[in-house]
This record gives sequence, C-alpha cells and structure tokens, in this order.
Amino acid sequence: MAFSPDNERLVIASRIGCWEYSLATLEPHALWETERGMVSAISFSQDARWIATGNYEGIVKIWNSQTEQCIAQIDVSENSGAQTEVIDCLTFSPDGHYLAASSVKGSAVYAWQRNTDTLIARLTMERIQAASSIAGYPLVFSPDGSLLAYKSAYEEISLLHIETGDVIQVLSNEYPYHFDCYRLAFSPCGGYLAACTKKSVHVWDVHTGTIEMPAAVYATIQVIPCYTANGNLRVAGRYPNEVVIWDIAKQEKIDTFTCQGQYRTAACFSSDGKRFAVVNGNGDIHVWTESNPSTVVPLTGHFRAVYSVVFCQEGRSLMSGSRDCSENLFWDVAQRQINQKFPLSLPNDALPKASALSPTEEFLAASPSIGPRKDPNVGTIKIWDLASGNEVVELIEHQRQVYTLTFSPTTEYLISACGEKVVVWDIQRWEKCHSLVGHTDTVRTVIAFHPDGSRVVTGAPDGYAFVWDVERGEKLLCLPVAKQLAPALYKGSSKDIECVLAQQEPARRGIRAIAFSPCGTLIAGGMQIVDGMPGEIRVWDAVTSETHMAILLPPSCKKPYTLAFSPCGRYLASGSWWVMGQAKVSIRLWEVATGENVATFWGHPIDIQDLAFSPDGTLLASASFDGTIVLWDMKLYL
Repeated sequence: MAFSPDNERLVIASRIGCWEYSLATLEPHALWETERGMVSAISFSQDARWIATGNYEGIVKIWNSQTEQCIAQIDVSENSGAQTEVIDCLTFSPDGHYLAASSVKGSAVYAWQRNTDTLIARLTMERIQAASSIAGYPLVFSPDGSLLAYKSAYEEISLLHIETGDVIQVLSNEYPYHFDCYRLAFSPCGGYLAACTKKSVHVWDVHTGTIEMPAAVYATIQVIPCYTANGNLRVAGRYPNEVVIWDIAKQEKIDTFTCQGQYRTAACFSSDGKRFAVVNGNGDIHVWTESNPSTVVPLTGHFRAVYSVVFCQEGRSLMSGSRDCSENLFWDVAQRQINQKFPLSLPNDALPKASALSPTEEFLAASPSIGPRKDPNVGTIKIWDLASGNEVVELIEHQRQVYTLTFSPTTEYLISACGEKVVVWDIQRWEKCHSLVGHTDTVRTVIAFHPDGSRVVTGAPDGYAFVWDVERGEKLLCLPVAKQLAPALYKGSSKDIECVLAQQEPARRGIRAIAFSPCGTLIAGGMQIVDGMPGEIRVWDAVTSETHMAILLPPSCKKPYTLAFSPCGRYLASGSWWVMGQAKVSIRLWEVATGENVATFWGHPIDIQDLAFSPDGTLLASASFDGTIVLWDMKLYL
C-alpha cells in the first residue's frame, strides 16, 4: 500500500486489483487493474503523476494516476530469465526517471520514461534465509536520486551509484543484533540510512558506512521506519493488538492506537511521516494521522481467497467464506451487494479454514486455520445458530487444521476432514458417530453427499475414492482410478487419447474434486495427473462403480479442483487452477451424456476455488483465489 505524495489518496495492492481510497472520506472511489489482478506491489512517483504496480508474474506496469491508464509495461521475468518473479517492492527515483523493482530472486533498475525496455542494472541478491524476510527485498532511492539502497544479502545492504553502476558502500551489523532487513528509509539530507528488522532499528552514516546510533530494539511483530521533513526518525511498532508510533531520537511514544488481530497484510507511512496506514487480517484499514485518533474503514467484500460459495434463501442470497476473513458474507444476488455479515468468533484471532451452511439454513459450522503451535483450539469445530447468532456447540476431535466441513442434505450429519481422518457427526446429539478410515493422504475439499444423504463419497491425492454408508460408517465401493480404460471411454483430442493409451503403466492420479449428480446415479471426479499426462474428469456409476467416461482436459484446465452438477443433471461445470503462462483461468461446462465441452467461461485471473449452481440453474457462481465471486448467466443452457 502507498500514500500519494499530496496525502489525498491511499492505494492498496490486492489479488483483486488496485483499490484507491480518498483520505478525506476514507471511502473507496476506484478499483482498477482488475483484468489481471494478483497485484503484489504498488508505489507513487514523487510528483503523483504515475503509479507503478507489480504482480505475481513479474510484470511491472506504469499507470497514469488520474486516468488509471497503463502507459508502460516491463516483464522482469523476461529480463531475469526466470519463469516467474513475484514483485515485492517498487520505488521511483525522485525525478521520476528511474523505477526500481525487487523480487526474492533479484533486483532491477529500469529507465521507463525514456525507454521502457532498457535495463539499467540487474543486481543479484544472495538468497540466504530469503524465506525469513516478511516483505521481500526492500529498496529506496536517496533524496537526490544518485544512490539506490537495497538488501543484497542476509544482514547486508548495498548502495549503488545509479550513473556509474558501482556499489560504493556495503552496510552490515552482524553483532550483537542480527539483521534481516525488510524496510529502508533515507534521511531528507541523504546522509543517513535507517533499516528495520522485525524488532530493531539501525542507522548508518551513508558516507562513512559506520553505525550512527546504537540499534534500538523493540518487542514487536514488525518495525517500520520513516523520516519526517525536518529529519526526525519515526518508527511504527506493530504489536498483536496495537500499533505504537515512536520518536527514535527521544525514545518516546508519540501515539498508540488499537489494531485488533495479529496477522496483517500491509503497512506504510506517508512520505512526510505524518500518516500511517495498516491493514489487519480481517480486512480493516487503520489510518493514523498525527495529532488525531486513528480511523478504521473496512475493505469492501473479500480481500483474499474465497474458498466456498453456496446459494441459499431459494437462490436469492449467496453465502461466501474466505480463509482470510473473520466473517462469512451473505450477498443479495439481485443487487450484487452484501446484505449481511456473520462474524465467526474463533479463538486466538484465528481465521476460518473451512465453513459450511446446513441445507435448512439453520446452522453454520466453521473451524480455525491458524493459531500458536500446540494450540488446543486448532482443529476445533464451532457451530452457530444463524437466526440468533449464538454459538450452539463446540466439537472437539481433530488435533490439526480441519480442511473440509460438509452437512448432509437431510441435515442429519456433519462430516469433517483433517488430514486423512474423516469424522461423521450426529447433528441431533452433536456427537461423533464414527470415523471413515481408508485414505492415506489429506482429504481437503473432496467430499460429496448422495442427494438422499445416505451415502458419501470421499477422495484424496492418494489416488483413492471411496463410497461410504453414512449411518454405519462402512465402505461400500472403491472407485477405479488408476485403471486404464477402453479407448471408447476417453473423450478429448485424438493426440491426448493416443498419449494415454500408449502408457506402459497408468499414471498416478490424485483426486482433487468430487460430486454426486442430482439424481444420485453418477459420481464425477476431477483428477490432476502427473508424469506429463492431461488432467481428467472421470464419471462413474454410483451403484456399480463402473466407469462411464474419462474426459481428458486441455492444458488450460489440467488442474480440475472443483466440480458442480447443474440442478437438471445435464451439465457438469469444472473449475481449474492457474497454469504457468495463462492470463485467465477457465470454467468449462460439459455435457454429461457425451462429455462434450459445450461452453468455456474466462473471467478469473487465478485459481477457481469453488463452484455452485443456483437452485433453478439460472446462475453459476464461481469463487476465486483473487477474492472475487463471478455470477454467470446460465439461462442459455437450461
């Protein structure tokens, strides 16, 4: 995130795109770069004319800050020779002639105004303990634009002279405080450089390379530095539930404000040090202004991966769940807006990993995804009464994160999966019935009930899919997965069919998605296949386990991680995960009788997490890792 130099705007990079907030009203007034999304870094030029963005594929773009029009684009991955480089940090030189970009694999300085394709320098950084750096590799220009300071190794900062390309100074401070730097700030005079680690602040004299002042140490999650216009060094110390602004020279607290939630995604000072913004794990933006209390404003909707969508209230509403939000959202389908937020009170500021709405819309189940090591609450399942908002019961069985929660269609049972352990719960008594034992790998979202609720099918990356009697907990069928089929059962390109049939041994197949047809006669399974083979969607007879067909998937959707039958049973929708080189991820509609791909929808730039048809089949909702939900008009296919 970044403040505009005139302190009128705050821009935030997200998986959805770039949000722009007015600081006068703290209301969002623009959302752009949504076509590709997955924005990982953002920066203003000093004259506020330009905004630079970087994304998860190593693409840097320069935008006109008033019109949000892209005027230049640089492919960092192309220059570095790497397949992809997530852009971590961007910064303009004061005169706007240069733009520096960094990633975990390297750093580059570009002359984008005169010639956008000219690489001025590529600076290789040692990747020692790279994973320990919270904010990647920081870099900053000196006030006169002659120097670029950047993290060149663990416990090391280098100063590059822009005109000559020479490294004129290497700054380090290995003892007594170890020094994994992730934030840098030059003093207004350019003579001093401040660097912050998680818990300490270090200041060097740039000309001599010596430490100017002893390291100041704080018991914080993160420390962020900034110089004011008169040269005073301030830092923001981020604690689990508050932020403290310090004056470093005086070692005094300037202000303290509450910021609930330990997990935060972004934070920054304004260029004059008079404002500070931070986003917490719930998506709340806290903006502190000198001599004024902090103001809190929520990000709109989900700001990270949406892992589940389900239609309710006879299709008038849509419930969505996000792993990075402490509430489930209920959307008005007709108005395309949020009409209710249901808070999930999970322990230790944890966020949900899985949630499920009962078919009667009476109960909501959720389980936390994060917490301290050996936290007894991880693996706990909480049940709420939707009407009253009260917690009904807490189910304790799992010792690790619960990845899947699914109610039976009759609301008699709840199934939870943690690792390879699958548990059936009796909803009437809120007691464990039995465990379904058979898988040797994590059962994530691969659970589906028969429409009458008497049977359930489970799958896992171990390559097995089982059908169970829910009441007795007995295994009824093992669906054939690895078995090679007769040529006539394969649907796809002739080249892919020949490739599959030519195999000496069947490729390993991991079950990634599973679904029962509305009539309960068929089971569809999405399989990601290794060894260079195309992905598959297999369709089995739900009673005999006989394989009806195997749809061989094209490269653009070879990771079928979610499936949904249309209510009429005629179509099967599949969503896939992103594949290297794709600008968009496809959702495909298959005719169940023939295996024909009757339609393909391109809307999300990244992984499709979930699919759901409305009860009347007129809408298909798709949830994505980028935090968006797209509604597709399906009337043409009814």
